Amino acid sequence: MVSIYRLIQNESMKVIVRTRTFVFLISLLLFSFLMAFFRLYLERMGGAGEDVWGFLLFNSNLLFLVELFAVIIASDIVSSEFTWGTATLLCVRPVKRWKILLSKYVTVVLFTLVFVGILMVSSILFGMVFFGFPVQSDSSMPLLSRALGHYGIGIVEMLPMITLAFTISSISKSNSFSVGCSLFALFGGTFVVELLRMYGFQWAKYLLFANLDLEVYIYGGIPAFPGMTLSFSLINILVHFICFLWVSWWVFTKRDITMA
Repeated sequence: MVSIYRLIQNESMKVIVRTRTFVFLISLLLFSFLMAFFRLYLERMGGAGEDVWGFLLFNSNLLFLVELFAVIIASDIVSSEFTWGTATLLCVRPVKRWKILLSKYVTVVLFTLVFVGILMVSSILFGMVFFGFPVQSDSSMPLLSRALGHYGIGIVEMLPMITLAFTISSISKSNSFSVGCSLFALFGGTFVVELLRMYGFQWAKYLLFANLDLEVYIYGGIPAFPGMTLSFSLINILVHFICFLWVSWWVFTKRDITMA
């Protein structure tokens, strides 16, 4: 039997060899550099001081770019097998389908963490080059703690959207359809929630997109709907997370792949 580790290795190589992964990496580094240059320009214009940890916090704005890359990868990691006609080969090897699906999902999560790590490392490196370390190390600890908190919360907020994109990919046999739906959900979900809130539909607070902004509970802010709390949003995210994975498992294990 093929181990889950070997399956993850195989899926990771499929992602790595694709040109778009290299494009994602270069784009992330380029945007990180441009953000450092822009921050340096603002510092010189406004006279405000900046250091490496402050830039690390500032550059957490690029987490949305990481989420975009991760959603694109997740949205076609399963459906692309049908688009390319390689889905039938999945049945040739003596591997249970849930292991194949799990290896694909773990691969998506791992690449998301890698992209977040690359963003953090590049932010620190560019921050050192452009701004340097603070003179008093004690004064930088709050900035560093907050920066790490932003990146940690960002990962938690990414996982539900990545899982949703993965579920759509598991359901659809069309690569273009799954990517399109996932990007629509990523860019349009918050807009739909805001529209429902404007018209007084209180049930919209149970939608996933209304609960993804966890920073409003931690750093201060107003939730999308009155009465929403951190525990409410976390439970809501967890329920959606479990439902998405269950749907992915059920569809992929029951589908007749041999006829795909």
